[in-house]
Amino acid sequence: MVKPKPIGRAFLFVTVMSVLVMGCISSAVGGEDETEILNIAVGEPTKLSNVVYTNTASVAVSRTGVVAAFYPKRGTGPNFYRTSTDLGKTWGKEMDAPGVDLPLAGGTQNATLRDGGVLKSLTTGSSFKGEAEFHKSQLEGEYVDGWFKLHSTFAWFNDDFTTYEIAPVQVYMPDAVTTKRDVGGMSTWPIFSDKMIQLPSGDLLAAMQGLFKGDSKSRTIICVSSDQGHKWRYHATVAYDIQDLNPDLPGQYLGYCEPTIAMMSNGQMICVMRTQYAHPPAEYKPMAVSWSDDQGKT
Repeated sequence: MVKPKPIGRAFLFVTVMSVLVMGCISSAVGGEDETEILNIAVGEPTKLSNVVYTNTASVAVSRTGVVAAFYPKRGTGPNFYRTSTDLGKTWGKEMDAPGVDLPLAGGTQNATLRDGGVLKSLTTGSSFKGEAEFHKSQLEGEYVDGWFKLHSTFAWFNDDFTTYEIAPVQVYMPDAVTTKRDVGGMSTWPIFSDKMIQLPSGDLLAAMQGLFKGDSKSRTIICVSSDQGHKWRYHATVAYDIQDLNPDLPGQYLGYCEPTIAMMSNGQMICVMRTQYAHPPAEYKPMAVSWSDDQGKT
């Protein structure tokens, strides 16, 4: 396995706004040092929530171009959403989101399906009220012959986000832990982390984070589904290392977690992962990046 490469740490602030890419200027023509500079104009934001700071908002888009923004209100998770049919310029009425419960993290956590509909992860399968309680509570769900059930619940939306079906998903992962192990920030079997992508074959790939048996740090893995997201199987490990690759930088090393994946136009996949546990200022463990040329297998 090739070691992931560290990249600069980035902090993200989630809001809904109109963004227009005005152009792309290359500072060098050809060669390995080519750099692209984006000129981006940001329009007036559309205020959907009165929460000053949140890391639980997310957006999803269907194959028809309908956009859905999921967001919280004070004292709630992202339990509300609105849709837009003009790329975010105007938004429809507020609707109740279908049981979204992501208390500690945001993330897109959805897939635009080519044959229609949008798949969205709703919960991690935990009803804890805070991080300390989460580490002490029992794993919620079932584990039978390598299959985990109810460790995540998904919603299958139609193209305009007006109807949806909800169901627990199953994940086959016999190497995952079956009881919680607090190893410094991560304690559970792998849970879905961020965006899912659909391969030309129709299969879905999703990034997950969590522990396998014997792990002492968080692991980032990829799982695959051939039935539109109802059942998933372990596909590959993207990154796992008990050693901090940047011990000279301040901060608590977590391993590899909160991954997000994307498919490039040339067929390459990229996975970007977090390596830092705590959030205090002056802690700068880098993000890490790993590439795949075989649709996430290696």
